[in-house]
Amino acid sequence: VTADVQAKLYDNSIDTVAKFAAFVSDAADLRDVLKTDLGMDPASSLSLRAQAASLMVAWETAKARVKTQAEAEATNEVREWAKPIPQTDYIAMRQAYATQFGDLEDKHIPAKEYIEKKLHELETGEFRAEPLTEVISRDEVDPDVLLPRWNASGTLSIAKGGSRTTAPSGPEQLRLRLTVLQNALIMIKLKHPGRAELADVTFAVFERYQAYKEATVKERHFTTPLALHAKRPNPSVPPPPLNPYQRDPKKGKGKLGKGKDKQPMKSGTRAGTSNRTPDGKPICYRFNAKGGCKKGDKCHFAHVCLHCFAKHPATQCPALKSKKDDKQQPAPPLGKVLRVLYLFAGAKRPWDMATCVKETASAMGWDATIECVDICRSAKMDLTKSALRQSYLDKIQAKSFDAILLSPPCSSFSRAPFANHRGPRPVRCYQHPRGKDTLTARERDRAILGNLFADFAWDVATLVAQGAASFLAFEQPEDLGAIHKGPFAGQRRASMWQYPAFEQLLKQGCRTVAFHQASFGTPYAKPTRLFLRTPCELPSFVHEGAPVFDENGSYLGPLPSGRQYGGLFQHRAKGLFATSGSERWPPRLCQWLAGVLVETCLDPASTATGGEVQEQRNEEDLSYTINEPEGRWKPENRSLASGPSWDWLREKTLDLVLKELGSGDVRELEREAFRMAAGGEHGCSLAKNEKLQSQLRGMLEAAGDPDREFLRRAEEGLPLGILEPLPRTPHVFEEQLKWPLENAPWEASLAWVPNYSSVEEHLAFAKEKFDEDVEEGLMARMTLREFKERYGENSAIASLAVIVEDELKDKKRIIHDATHGVRVNHRIKCRDKIRAPGAREKKQLLREMIDENRVAFSVVGDISKAHRRYKHQPSEHGFMGCQLSTEETVPENPDSQLVYVNLVGTFGLSCASYWWTRIAACGVRLVYHLLGPKFPLDLLLYADDLESLGRTPAGRQGIPLSYLFLATLGYPFKWPKARGGFRVEWLGMETDYPGHQLGLSKKSAGWLVEWLRDKATRGRVTAKEFSQGLGRLGFAAIALDWERPFLGPLHAWSSAVQTKVGMLTVPTMLRVLCLWLAERLEAGGRLQRPAPLVEEAAPLSFFTDAKAEAGKAWIGDFLELVQQSWAPWAFAKGDPNKVIAALELLATLVAVKLWVPEGPAKKTTRVAIRGYTDNKSNEALLKKAMTTKFPSTLVLMETAEELSAKNCELQLQWIRRDLNQLADDLTNENFA
Repeated sequence: VTADVQAKLYDNSIDTVAKFAAFVSDAADLRDVLKTDLGMDPASSLSLRAQAASLMVAWETAKARVKTQAEAEATNEVREWAKPIPQTDYIAMRQAYATQFGDLEDKHIPAKEYIEKKLHELETGEFRAEPLTEVISRDEVDPDVLLPRWNASGTLSIAKGGSRTTAPSGPEQLRLRLTVLQNALIMIKLKHPGRAELADVTFAVFERYQAYKEATVKERHFTTPLALHAKRPNPSVPPPPLNPYQRDPKKGKGKLGKGKDKQPMKSGTRAGTSNRTPDGKPICYRFNAKGGCKKGDKCHFAHVCLHCFAKHPATQCPALKSKKDDKQQPAPPLGKVLRVLYLFAGAKRPWDMATCVKETASAMGWDATIECVDICRSAKMDLTKSALRQSYLDKIQAKSFDAILLSPPCSSFSRAPFANHRGPRPVRCYQHPRGKDTLTARERDRAILGNLFADFAWDVATLVAQGAASFLAFEQPEDLGAIHKGPFAGQRRASMWQYPAFEQLLKQGCRTVAFHQASFGTPYAKPTRLFLRTPCELPSFVHEGAPVFDENGSYLGPLPSGRQYGGLFQHRAKGLFATSGSERWPPRLCQWLAGVLVETCLDPASTATGGEVQEQRNEEDLSYTINEPEGRWKPENRSLASGPSWDWLREKTLDLVLKELGSGDVRELEREAFRMAAGGEHGCSLAKNEKLQSQLRGMLEAAGDPDREFLRRAEEGLPLGILEPLPRTPHVFEEQLKWPLENAPWEASLAWVPNYSSVEEHLAFAKEKFDEDVEEGLMARMTLREFKERYGENSAIASLAVIVEDELKDKKRIIHDATHGVRVNHRIKCRDKIRAPGAREKKQLLREMIDENRVAFSVVGDISKAHRRYKHQPSEHGFMGCQLSTEETVPENPDSQLVYVNLVGTFGLSCASYWWTRIAACGVRLVYHLLGPKFPLDLLLYADDLESLGRTPAGRQGIPLSYLFLATLGYPFKWPKARGGFRVEWLGMETDYPGHQLGLSKKSAGWLVEWLRDKATRGRVTAKEFSQGLGRLGFAAIALDWERPFLGPLHAWSSAVQTKVGMLTVPTMLRVLCLWLAERLEAGGRLQRPAPLVEEAAPLSFFTDAKAEAGKAWIGDFLELVQQSWAPWAFAKGDPNKVIAALELLATLVAVKLWVPEGPAKKTTRVAIRGYTDNKSNEALLKKAMTTKFPSTLVLMETAEELSAKNCELQLQWIRRDLNQLADDLTNENFA
């Protein structure tokens, strides 16, 4: 049909197929329309007849299509099937999405049939939950799915069925399903923007859902805060009502009294004593004095000890001696210290358990160190992490503490949820102590968290009962048996005292007592039970013995009823309960328990560990010290192997090397170093790669190396860290206490995870690489059946990925993903903290060269397959399995699939870097011993990248020897990668030794300049692209002192948009920063001289301070009133006191601006100054040289630019406020 005919039809509102099919009644009517309205008489010419025929065919086709479509829609409506949508509509929906949010990959585009189903649900108004197997993408549609259907008349018909996919088996597959669902709903929303059902469908909804599914986020922001809610203090708790025995606190001395004594709880005559019992009854002084009380039972005062409240006078109390006895007996040994561990300690508060223990121990002439552990004190003290719990169990077992205090959270064991239905439901009961069967996901998390803490508490108690410590106090609410009233009447709550360990440990000599906390001065009863390990006599107001119940579970004792003390849930005027903050132990309870603790630990008759208390030792007094590698010391200070045998070995080795070179002149070694730097592909002509690593341990033993014994184990196979924990090496490495991957017990580990799509794209390369490894003996190839039979449950088949590192050179690397799905890395805990040299060490070497006025020569090498140079023990090989594909070698036999098992270290396993670091460190240390003091050089080894540098001719002569020794000992080098000179690249950093400069290589700097200019020019970027580029920029900034502060705003914006999708607009400020950084790097800023270290006697020092109050701000290194006209950022948050740290930093900036000298010398000589401030955060801020907080980031950038312009190094040091009095007086306008 011609265009002008179509235009006439459209102008007359015939714009749909249905209208076109119905605008004439029959063929005769159509011919009349052609003649009269369209001016098309078929009899006039052959061309008009052809046009009329075309229009007639189109009309007949439209008529048939409309009729068939109407019948199909009616059938779908009656049978409640999804109505098909035209392909053009489907394409239009995808184009609308791409226009607004960007293009999608096929795996993220929802299938047409899935959108049809969701549109049908929208039209019927019945959205339903569906299995994720029905959420299919465009590349998962199966067009050949046909299903038989029986209609109402019994006729069998064939209809197209819905496609399905496999259920997600890991986090990545789950996120893929959610992404397809998200995109489908958003496409439908774009097509029907007015539908109320889709009003709140946004990307943020799915991001929040995925964040909840992320176990780490859920654990940090929900489970842990909920379980530890009872441990959080309430700062607004009013003072408790008076005890009948107590006087009005405002009528005597004390915190609220009119007297001068302002120290709470010091009501006795001496520190650590009291003049009243915990229930408030006055104590008889005559009873505690020499001679005793003559009234006996007729005395109206309590006959108990002033200190521990036991039934003996203070003169006989082992925890407190009289002044006369103190003079007669020798003073306690100096340096004695009690070591106490307080787990679940809660927030710090006045006169808590730690304070009372220190006060009581101090009264006896002892020191006490209390390690308080609770997430309320620090995020690093999160006891939900299995590694942290295990580390404390190890310390307790090693008898690192004399006393243990336990107060695990009891929120899921509480009696309160059984009171009514107005609060959270009980998550456990007597019949189901580990958690009920009918729990929601949130309730199950609460129960699991309570189980973790309870199990950990009883593990600790068991160790103490076995003699790991002298004293134990384990606190929990008393088990009061069955509920007698309310909707849960007759039921019985769960309690930690129902654990089997409770009865077992009581039989091993532990004790348990119950009491009301009202006996210690609280206004509520709060029945409490303590599980103790102590031989001390206990006072009468605590009731010893396990809880007793009748046949119905009702509580019988030993604790009497607490009704006389009042109920627990009594509202106050402000809406607070009387027990708000009652999770805190009352001060009198802390005082009494501290006395028992000290008496137990100092009593020689203690049954726990013999009453032994270790002396406080300095680091130099330890039986061993951390072994410092020789390379960390200056050459003249290194402790190298010595003796006649070593002198003979070095002399004979040098003779052999010189003979190989054909020269007797040792200077030939220096020329060999130059040849290595010039012709890297030839390598070191001396090295023959002989396998003498079996002698490595013997030579280290002769050198007295502390970390050599594991090499004997390496001959058979080193542990992976799952079936056998990785060792702890305290004489070489610091202890690692935190790991990025935590193995939560409720998260399952998969036995098989599919490969990433990159493996299929590079399958030929991966297969060739694996075949080479099998031939070398690095991997084993077997069938899936053999793999299962050999390793059983101790196995995991991880996913693989292929990363293209350099497309031009066709450089690829295979990654073994032992983290996602299989969670192998989650179960490996490296207990030694590994450190490696980097930019900081390079800067220190350059500083030393500047001081010595020397220039170094360097040769850089690369060790081949470093992470695969050691064997793993056979029992753990199953955890290192992988597959290239699921292709069956025998058709229809899944067990015939091929599985590849790594037998050696594997890139992608967290233990690979650990074992390689220890093995490589052994070789480096031995090289230092073999070279001896005659060849002083420095070796820097980061992973498999080695740099050997010499500052003197003798040092340069040692360079080829170092490569010779390492290659001979079995460290194979990639000689084509060897390079060197006076200007070298190492780890992406370039070092200019003649200029004593360190910075970025030309390649790295060029890439960063191009990336920064692109972001500054285009102003559009995705969150992922920006984050990746910022990561490389952050690594580069380690070597650049002045540019690092300018990354703060970039990191802040990247964090804020990390959940955003599509193209984002870069803020103007960030575009300016990107352009400025690019220009700095292009202008020669990629190389910088290291900052000098400030000497103790700095030539220039200044003191600064700042003050903000009443809407005004002052800075004082001189007096300056900060006004809103020139510093609006100081008032951006209203009160300038909210930005006091930025004001303090502004004072530092002003001091630098005023007092750092200027002049021509600033271009060649860097000035070092020291500043003092009483703001601790700014000291850390200057050391880190970066912050994301506004407005501190602005002031920091200005300070960095000022220091750069003046070529000045500033060391900002914190001092106490009283030492900063000069600057403080200026801010207070005190000029006296």
